[in-house]
Amino acid sequence: INGGLHIRRTTFYSVVPAQTGCVECWKQSLGQQGNQLASLIVERNKKYDVTYQVPAPAIVAMVAVGAGYMVAEVLKLITGLQPPALTNKLKEFSFDNMSVETCEIGEKQTDCPVCGSINN
Repeated sequence: INGGLHIRRTTFYSVVPAQTGCVECWKQSLGQQGNQLASLIVERNKKYDVTYQVPAPAIVAMVAVGAGYMVAEVLKLITGLQPPALTNKLKEFSFDNMSVETCEIGEKQTDCPVCGSINN
């Protein structure tokens, strides 16, 4: 279960070994779309002069929302009370409009060099 904070949004996702795709699967499933997204991020960072050389501002409410989603995912995985909600999905909480949306969906790749040989 992983997440991060970027200025006005926080993202989170989970990987369950032998059940879901890994991060490398995600990159492969995005293919050319992933390259385009990476280019857009680079251009956006240039536009807003994001240099990553100073600590990024963190709004405590955004940190709390992201952490809350990740803790809820842990509880789902440990207890089995509900199926996990973040597998093969990158969810994003936007501070701008206070919404949570799925911004990317990945799939397990059978030919993945990282997890493709792990059996279900």
